[in-house]
Amino acid sequence: MKQTKKSALSEISESEALAILNKLCKENKNIAKRAGEIRRELLKAEGAESVSESVFSDLDAVDIFEDVYDSSGRTRYGYVEPCERAWEVFEETLEPYMVELKKLKRLKIQSDEYCRGIIKGLKKFKEESTAEYSDLVEDAPDEFIKTVFEEWKKGRRKKEIEKMKEFIKNCGENEEL
Repeated sequence: MKQTKKSALSEISESEALAILNKLCKENKNIAKRAGEIRRELLKAEGAESVSESVFSDLDAVDIFEDVYDSSGRTRYGYVEPCERAWEVFEETLEPYMVELKKLKRLKIQSDEYCRGIIKGLKKFKEESTAEYSDLVEDAPDEFIKTVFEEWKKGRRKKEIEKMKEFIKNCGENEEL
């Protein structure tokens, strides 16, 4: 039997791949430019719908017993209300999306689409979620839409802000923004 030769790159870890890419980008500006283009293409392909679905599924997948009730009630630090813990879990679930939004804003790529995706996912959760904890965080989607909007609008021009407000209004959320 003929054995095919494996590339040295076929068995590297993500961190090794990132280190290699960083080194290549430092050594060659064309590679750095192309890597940036590919990153923007990937983000564009992801789009608001993909982000929305991801936000919704992450929030909807929270297990009320494991994630909320098991870590609420009496603790050595006092008493934690299930409702309070549910809000914390909601925030923790959205934290990676907020981190990514801030990063995209800093890099000036696709933060508008990403913001729209988060907002759509929050709206979908509010309207369609069957998660048992959704009653405990009934107001959380609206509050976090405001939080996402406030983070996104920092450093934006008035016209851009008005456009996003219109998007949010058309989603039926937070018309007082």
